[in-house]
Amino acid sequence: MTAGRQWLHGLWLWAGAFAIQIPFLRRGVSHLDEGLVLAIADGLSQGETLYGERLTPFAPLVFEVLARLFDVFGTSLLVGRVFQAGIFATTIVLVYAILRQAVPVRWALLGAAAALCLKPLGFPFWTVVNYSQLAMLFCLGAVLATTRYLALRSSSWMLAAGLLCGLTVITKQNLGASAVVVVAFLVAFDGLGWSARDWGRLARSGAAFGLGVGVPILFTVGYYASAGTLGGLVERAVLGVLELPGPYRNVPLPSLLPFGTESIGRAAFTYFPAPILSLSWQGGLNLYSAPIVFVLEHAVKLVYYVPLALLVVSLVSIARSPRDASTRGELAVRGALLAFGAMAYTSMWYAPDWTHLLNVYPLLLLPMFEGIHRGWKRSALYRGLASGLGFVWVGFAVWVAIAVFAVYRVPVDSARGRVLLSALEQEEAARLLAYLASRPRDERILIFPRQPIFYFLGDRRIPVSFEQIMPGVLLPGDDEVLARQMSGVDRFVYNPKKLPNAPASIVDYAPALAATLVRDFEVARVVSPSAIVLGRRGSARRPEMAVRDLWERFGELEVEPSRPLKRPPPYGWPQSVERNAWMMYRVIATTLERDSGPACFRVSHQVGARESIRFLPLLHMDLWGAGEGTGPQSAATFEVEVRSARTPSARLFSRVLEPGAPLGPAVVDLTSLAGRDVEFGFCVEVQGSAGDPPLATGWGELRIARDPMHIE
Repeated sequence: MTAGRQWLHGLWLWAGAFAIQIPFLRRGVSHLDEGLVLAIADGLSQGETLYGERLTPFAPLVFEVLARLFDVFGTSLLVGRVFQAGIFATTIVLVYAILRQAVPVRWALLGAAAALCLKPLGFPFWTVVNYSQLAMLFCLGAVLATTRYLALRSSSWMLAAGLLCGLTVITKQNLGASAVVVVAFLVAFDGLGWSARDWGRLARSGAAFGLGVGVPILFTVGYYASAGTLGGLVERAVLGVLELPGPYRNVPLPSLLPFGTESIGRAAFTYFPAPILSLSWQGGLNLYSAPIVFVLEHAVKLVYYVPLALLVVSLVSIARSPRDASTRGELAVRGALLAFGAMAYTSMWYAPDWTHLLNVYPLLLLPMFEGIHRGWKRSALYRGLASGLGFVWVGFAVWVAIAVFAVYRVPVDSARGRVLLSALEQEEAARLLAYLASRPRDERILIFPRQPIFYFLGDRRIPVSFEQIMPGVLLPGDDEVLARQMSGVDRFVYNPKKLPNAPASIVDYAPALAATLVRDFEVARVVSPSAIVLGRRGSARRPEMAVRDLWERFGELEVEPSRPLKRPPPYGWPQSVERNAWMMYRVIATTLERDSGPACFRVSHQVGARESIRFLPLLHMDLWGAGEGTGPQSAATFEVEVRSARTPSARLFSRVLEPGAPLGPAVVDLTSLAGRDVEFGFCVEVQGSAGDPPLATGWGELRIARDPMHIE
């Protein structure tokens, strides 16, 4: 095929790949990954400095490029989506071009078609603008340049490979560093692994590659040095990135066996395509039905483990191939595809969920299709297995594509353009966007913990240095910085809903920030189950001194026996009375069912002058919005009692807390009990229709305190 025809094929393939994506352009959002890219790029286009005013552990290129696109085309969601569609279309062309080095045109086109299936299967991450996809584009370019070098031994191809590896480094650090290592290994192995060694050519190739890698990196260093933020770049994107995998290290590969018997739950969230889950949540698909479980488990495990099996087969095949001049170029290209495929598979081990797997799948498809092509003529069994795998891959993709269009079809208008969401997402997103639109433009609103998409959609600036607040993003000392920056925050929008593999509570990883929120903010409004608004306290709180922090001194509590629950509590809820952390509050939590009676604990205390009991009565955050139609319609009664050796039990406090109701602190004055040895009892009991599932309640920040201004 002539070079002109190859370019024409590539052009038509790019146009077709782009056209296929048009129906996806406005569908779905990624609250965190897309949100942080858009929010940071928006800030940069308005004059903020990366690694100065805006602190992030991610490499800079995608933010800077998108900011310049906003400068030229305007700031809108569609600009980012069209940019991403161009990235994906070019990715498809590169998959085709790389496979053309090893297989006939028909097989290269089949490989490109298989890569197109990533659009629905990886949804929304091959639709939303993200650093991973741009980095994969550069990495595929490096693969193409490397295979061309191995075929032609031209140093100019090594220079191109180095430039593309350098661009990968400044887009996604771990993928870029891995690509540099793999290319350097391939070049060295190719130069030293044969009897006729050309030391001069090897040196020239190595120098060209090193120069290529260095140019983008040195340009980046110079750019941020001139901006005065090089120290921030090194601290965040070089040293700080080592902290980022921490929240994900507990995610394992899915178990290979037993097939068809794994329970749905956390596994579904971690390993299944997002549209399938959304369809299930909205009643359109029963994930718990036996046929659906069977299909999903088998399809998902094939997607995870077939690449690994084919990588092993390819390695054995290369090891057994004859080493002669006629096969040198072929083996070099095959080895390169195998090396990059192995790199891709291992690079996602730190978080091998469905998203991270599908992000690296373009690299995995290369050795897979090369290996399938070589084995196609060997036996009918091999052809049957390969055809079956292709049928599963395409059929799975078509099924998920149908789910995408069935689920993500409800429009939501924002300041940055229309987006199509699921019915469940639409209601909550529309409420939060309406709330943001109703607030004054100069009001500084922090959205927490991992929803930066609403800064962008709501046309809001981020009022602190971090677009997201979670482990791995915050370095030692950042907690104190955030606590100080909260003095410039007017309102705080909190999403209390915890995903099954979400990081720990803010109380655990940002205690100074949590303490600031408890001290200076209170719940002002429940916009939706995923948006609780905290405003600054209406009047300054009088200083206090904790005489007895019951959370810290939990071991001193006398917990009364409770009945066993008829049903296990939901994920992460306490089994009985225990210490826990909800929102930014430390809580003494309980789980109750209707008709189970109260859950109580007691503590003895000698009451001092000017003391009071202070706490925040809480229902589990996932039930705060129950009044909106989600979760059981139930309430809980909190009571504080006191008794002593000389007096009978007396009730000091009682409050009924309804789900979805605004929260408020409770203060129990102990002035009349000063100087007495007493026992306090803390009881909570469920009212209404609770118990299906059990209702979790909590005594937030429970303490006995004294005003230090009145210590006698």
